[in-house]
Amino acid sequence: MSQFDSSEIFDNKAIRDQNVHTSNIEDAREFKAETLAIANGLDQIVTFQLQGSFDLAFTESWDIADPFTVAANTNDFQVVDYKFLYYRVTAECKTASPTSGNLKLYMIKGE
Repeated sequence: MSQFDSSEIFDNKAIRDQNVHTSNIEDAREFKAETLAIANGLDQIVTFQLQGSFDLAFTESWDIADPFTVAANTNDFQVVDYKFLYYRVTAECKTASPTSGNLKLYMIKGE
């Protein structure tokens, strides 16, 4: 029987600028990271970059794959096909600062 777990790594983040925002760090030692589920309730396109590390402090980290975008007011997902112990995601609104909405991001993990 397969087991799954999920964590909200961006929790209703109300982004109102064009700065890079970093998610909570997700511990994937017990479960393999499998999917990022994104609920972009912001009124702007968001560019995401998945990062991985072998240490919790992220003293050394790697950008994983290419950045990806999610349109304003849409939900999307990305499959995670890499093996790291810890993950985090950066989010940035490159074209304009959002004026409304929130961002939620979940890491879904499985065996």
